[in-house]
Amino acid sequence: MKSGDGAGSGSTVPLAMGVSASVVAVGSTAEKRVNIDEGWSLRKCSRRGAFEQLMDASRSTTRVPIEKGKESVETEEAPERRNVNKLRAELESLKNRWRELDQEVRVLHSNLDGARNDWVRLEGDVLSLTEATILLEAEGLRAVAAYKMSRGFKSGFERLGGSAKSSGTK
Repeated sequence: MKSGDGAGSGSTVPLAMGVSASVVAVGSTAEKRVNIDEGWSLRKCSRRGAFEQLMDASRSTTRVPIEKGKESVETEEAPERRNVNKLRAELESLKNRWRELDQEVRVLHSNLDGARNDWVRLEGDVLSLTEATILLEAEGLRAVAAYKMSRGFKSGFERLGGSAKSSGTK
């Protein structure tokens, strides 16, 4: 914000969310300048020369010019900034893990549905085979009874020395 007498206030208000800006009060003014590649940014202009400070979340130190020594001094980022970056990284990691687990749950649900369908099909097969067994047992008993009543069974039985009246075996 430029004042008429050339003294800077040292404070700025960001124009939009997600736009990085930096201002350092070193006894000069701060001007808003348009940067085509990055949209609106704030640039520090001094009578001695231009100094531009970029805030980058990936850096752990920031160069800040101080008026007394007229040289840049490295200072550590605020612990809160490091904590925010650490928490963002952890959040992204947890989101990725959640996506992996969600995909795994979907696969397991699909497998469970397939197993349930197989179970129902097998129960149907067992029921059909049980019914077929009961029918074949009844059919077998009728076939044996019919054979015992047949002429071939009676003549064969008599040849073996049995009585035609008894249908039992030796």
